[in-house]
Order: sequence, then structure tokens, then C-alpha cells
Amino acid sequence: MRKKVRILALTLISIFLLTACGSARTDYNGYSEQDIQSVIQKTAGQLQALSADEARQYQNYYSKNTKEENAAVYAEMFKNWAENRDQAGDFQDYGKFTLSKSGKTLTATQILKYSKRDLKLTYVMKAKTMEVTSINIEQVYGLGETMGKAGLNVLMGMGTVFFMLILISILISLFKFIPGSGASVKKPLIDEFLEEDEDEGEDADDLELVAIVSAAIAASTGSSTDDFVVRSIKRRY
Repeated sequence: MRKKVRILALTLISIFLLTACGSARTDYNGYSEQDIQSVIQKTAGQLQALSADEARQYQNYYSKNTKEENAAVYAEMFKNWAENRDQAGDFQDYGKFTLSKSGKTLTATQILKYSKRDLKLTYVMKAKTMEVTSINIEQVYGLGETMGKAGLNVLMGMGTVFFMLILISILISLFKFIPGSGASVKKPLIDEFLEEDEDEGEDADDLELVAIVSAAIAASTGSSTDDFVVRSIKRRY
């Protein structure tokens, strides 16, 4: 097993050395875009010969033998292949190839067409040395599937927010049952204030009524309000 893994790894690593010869035009540290595309397609060819179970064995090997050259890169690559191989179906053809450079990083992507679902094989390299830092394999989703996942994420996010708001409202409503909390003392204070306000309102009404009655008596008798005192008023309803 270990010998087989070493042979496969050396094959993948040596691809860059083999493709440098005979390049018509070199743009990326001595390699052309066609060279890099050829590397990725040869890597894909190596992976297509592996089943998901075999890929997991390679993943376990590189995960345990971290001192191997590019162990982390290969462990991740075999893990991706094991996770996506069975969902892809049968290989049909190579699709679109893209190559882009951003700062010191070079990213090459090759679409692999399969009968059930296409896969995307991505190489990430250092532009100056062409050292491979990551090899990623993922499924390609259509626009409808992407929008569906985005909508589901939005709904889950909104649901989480509403749930938290409801939970906070419930917690706030329970504060009145906690001894010593602000909610438990506010109600008596408010009631007391309202009672005082009602008493003051009744006193004000009585004074106004006394003034009206005094003015009526003074007008009917022709006397002054200073000549008599209204001591009580009996209400009849």
C-alpha cells in the first residue's frame, strides 16, 4: 500500500517536470497555460482510476504520515475525491479550463464532465515557484440549486432571528415574577400615583362646584360672597 501511494504521489508531482519540455510559449515561470491544463487533466486521469474507498485509504495514509512531501495537500485532495466521486457518475469529457493570477497566487480550474454531476478540479499554486499549495475537488451546482440553497440559508437566518426575539420577549415578561426586579415595584408606584391623581381631581371638582354655588346665591340675593360660607353640598343623583 505504501509503495503504491508513493508511486501515485511521485506521478502527480513529476507531471510539472514532464510538461515543461516543448512548450510553444511560456507565461508562468517557464510554463504555458497549455502545460498547466495538461497537468490538471493528467491529475484528473490519475484520480478517475481510484474508487471512493481507495481514495479514503490514500487520505488516511497522508493524514498519518505528515512528514511526507505535500502530505497535507494530498490528504485534502483524496478526501475531496472520496466525498464527491460516487455522486458524479461516469466520466464523459473535460469542460472549461480557466487560469487566473492574483498577486503571488496562481489558480487553475478544470471542469470535469460526468453523467450525474460535473466536478471542478482546482489547483492553487505560488506564481513564482509553481509550488502547489492546494488541490481541491468540488461538485458543480446549477443556478437553480445555488439559488435554492441561498434561499434556504436566508430562511434559516430569519427563523433564527425571530426565535431569538420571541425568546427575549418571553424572558422580559418573566421579570415581573422575580423578587426585587424593577417590574415588581413599578405597579404599586403607578397605582399609588393614579390614586393620588384621582383624589386631587375630586378636590378640584368640589372647589369649582362651591364657587359656582356661591356665585349663584350672591346673584339671587344681591349680596356678596363674603357675607356667607358654603359649608356642605349634598349631591342628588
